[in-house]
Amino acid sequence: MIGLINILNEALDNPYEIGKNDCNLIVLKWIDLFCGADYMSTANIGYDNVKDGLKLFQSIGFTGIEELIKQHADEVTSPILGDIWVASTGLNVTVFQHNAYIAVLEDHTGFYMNKEAITEDGKYYRLRKVTKWGRVDSVAF
Repeated sequence: MIGLINILNEALDNPYEIGKNDCNLIVLKWIDLFCGADYMSTANIGYDNVKDGLKLFQSIGFTGIEELIKQHADEVTSPILGDIWVASTGLNVTVFQHNAYIAVLEDHTGFYMNKEAITEDGKYYRLRKVTKWGRVDSVAF
């Protein structure tokens, strides 16, 4: 979980910027690290608005980030460390660290760790890993 903490700290230590330091990229970094994927190499092409961000996911064969997440995760009812939340709109995502999740500051200048419950409709996902023997393991801490 040190890798996840490093990803979140990097986001917290830098200004929020669509296509450079945003929620989608945090989630992609986490999926790449945990699942051994390589989505960030495509994401590093960059985008500077939400519409172009959606085009990025479409260019790699997904309708949006939730479809990509579903390739590597199972839906769960409550979050634990490392779980991902996706808003029902598909536009907002976050990752959980203990009893908090990373959120964008109201003025969109950076991130903070929010300890309040998420009140927006959405779904929680827990990443799974395929072992070298082909078995799928769900994350449990």
